[in-house]
Amino acid sequence: MVESNTRQRNLLMLLYAMDTAGEATAAYLAEQTGLSVATISRGLSLLKAKKLIVQRRKDTTEVGRRPDVFSINGAYAHCMYCCLDGDALRGYLLDLRGKVVARHVVEANSQMTVADFLEKLGQLQTIMLEKKRSSGCILTVSLAIPGLADMSSGVISRIPNFPYFENVNLAELVREKLGHPCFVYNTARLSAVGAYLQSKEQMENLVYMDVTGDCGIGAGIVLGGQLYEDRNCLAGEIGDMVIHVEAERWSDAQNQGALEREAGLNAVFWEAKNLLDRGLAPELQQILEKQREETLSLTLLERAAEAFDLDIYSLLNRTTKAWAAAIVNISALLAPDAIILGGAVHQGHKLIEKMLQHHLHHMYHRPISLQLAKKGADTHVLGAAHLSGRLLLEMSLADTQIIPAP
Repeated sequence: MVESNTRQRNLLMLLYAMDTAGEATAAYLAEQTGLSVATISRGLSLLKAKKLIVQRRKDTTEVGRRPDVFSINGAYAHCMYCCLDGDALRGYLLDLRGKVVARHVVEANSQMTVADFLEKLGQLQTIMLEKKRSSGCILTVSLAIPGLADMSSGVISRIPNFPYFENVNLAELVREKLGHPCFVYNTARLSAVGAYLQSKEQMENLVYMDVTGDCGIGAGIVLGGQLYEDRNCLAGEIGDMVIHVEAERWSDAQNQGALEREAGLNAVFWEAKNLLDRGLAPELQQILEKQREETLSLTLLERAAEAFDLDIYSLLNRTTKAWAAAIVNISALLAPDAIILGGAVHQGHKLIEKMLQHHLHHMYHRPISLQLAKKGADTHVLGAAHLSGRLLLEMSLADTQIIPAP
């Protein structure tokens, strides 16, 4: 038993080293893992026999025998990763190397029942299996939700904008529906992991602040290159951060002065609609009519503010001031290398960025490295690919856990 565990651990060390490097020589693997040449040779033979890795001659201009390089066989197995947000369920099929080999989107909404969700998940699986071209099976399902979940059990403890999902063991229900083990993550935490992987040479400590419409405000925290997770999976719920201390209590939920109540996008869009109804946002009204838009967005509000819609400008100014207050609090507590603002906010929002920097300059006595996420960057997918990839590697070594795709 001890020998079997040791062999399993050694094989995982080799796979992790290959996963990090992309491809590696035996000499590199020895340097990275500290394993003996004989152990590495046996391990590589076992992994090749299982078809978990592929081998080729290294391309080089040097004289002499070209060394063999080894890499993970991405087509061996897959993870279906699905991200739930306010209006869609976005599915991605990830191979063993974390590469997206298929993707598809189905409609969703905040009043969706769990039964509806499971049905849509089944549809996604069928569609993406048809799209993928490799023969590898699906080993696991990973879900990203805009809420709190116990990662060990898969029970959702809080997901404010999806009322039918609270206190549901979503991981167990997905396993019963699809026949695959399921792991549930918080979207902001996956985005934090993805942001770290993109910039780990420059920073080891970062906070990813996720601002979305129907899903509120949350954060993922990376400290010392590791995703920070507390025992109760509560870390990063910055939407509950009180930024208006004189506000009255709001029923049994959040304080009226909480960040999400004061400056979440639902609150921002509600106030913008109120201005429209009262005829106090003429430029925004004109933009909506010209573009035949019915749905508000930060981009449309910013355009109206830039066109001298003073009430919308004031609304954005108050909103960014509240976000800046939260950013200052995070910085004062954790002093991260950077705070990344993403979700519905991106680098294309120049006025919003200018407002934020102005407020930060006047609120805090030290410089804060604030970055807006790139527009259209699926940072959470990168984080999911990393975490799911490690799970896939572990499961791929255990034949008894391999579940063929239907």
